[in-house]
Amino acid sequence: MVILTASCTNLTAVQEWSKTSLEASEFNGVVITYAETPLRLKRYDALHFKHYKRPTEEQKRLFEQRQSVYAANSIERKHQAEVLNVILSVVSDYMGALATLSADGTVDYTKNVTTLNAEITTLNAKLPAGKRISTRTLGAVGSIVQTLMKPYQAKQVKNSIEQANAPLQIILAGELRQIVASDFQNDLQTESDALDLYYGALLVDGHPSAAAKDAVTEWRELRQEQNTARLNAVRAYLTVLDTISKGHQQLYDHRNNLNDKILIKNLFASVLDLRKQITILAQS
Repeated sequence: MVILTASCTNLTAVQEWSKTSLEASEFNGVVITYAETPLRLKRYDALHFKHYKRPTEEQKRLFEQRQSVYAANSIERKHQAEVLNVILSVVSDYMGALATLSADGTVDYTKNVTTLNAEITTLNAKLPAGKRISTRTLGAVGSIVQTLMKPYQAKQVKNSIEQANAPLQIILAGELRQIVASDFQNDLQTESDALDLYYGALLVDGHPSAAAKDAVTEWRELRQEQNTARLNAVRAYLTVLDTISKGHQQLYDHRNNLNDKILIKNLFASVLDLRKQITILAQS
């Protein structure tokens, strides 16, 4: 356990920024959505296929192929989400510790680097080679944990910021961001297309009545609204990653003078930006 001594530096802005960054980084709904999207795609594809009166052998083959891909993707996304959640939990731990340190609080960090690395390595091994988290990112995660465990780090917020910035930037601006920006959004866009295909077929299949068309249209709009909310959440989370990355870099650049007026102004502006994204994430 480490207890801080009082400091003449006013760290209110650092504390507020860290607390808000912690709150924003803890929204893991986008990761859960990512893991569950292939299951929704598989379901929509199966429902759409049922509307074929007499499917050809080629249509059957393609359907079975797609269903297999969705099933495989579901398992892959689940394992990948588990790894991402572990990584994000370390980022959240660091933000929480920084908020505590900047309030002259007590930090008692109990995670073990070896145990954490073993957990991530085990989860990573379940993924295909092209989908595994890189050793560079895993090393950065370990560095953050080691920073949190070093007793001398608690003596000055400056030391924690100095030690954590490089690995934190690797995590926030590297492949984590790429996975969210690419894979997350691509899956949801595919789902949007699948919704259009499925409900479009329902609107014309069997010459439905006007009432039936209205009901299908209502369901279509509801599902598309849900899909749009998920896409908005992914984009909001990308903004969260970028905002935290930029904010911490500013902390690092001003680590020798955390009372700098420009830094304080920028940190509070960053807090406002994060609050906006938290509102969007909470609505998804």
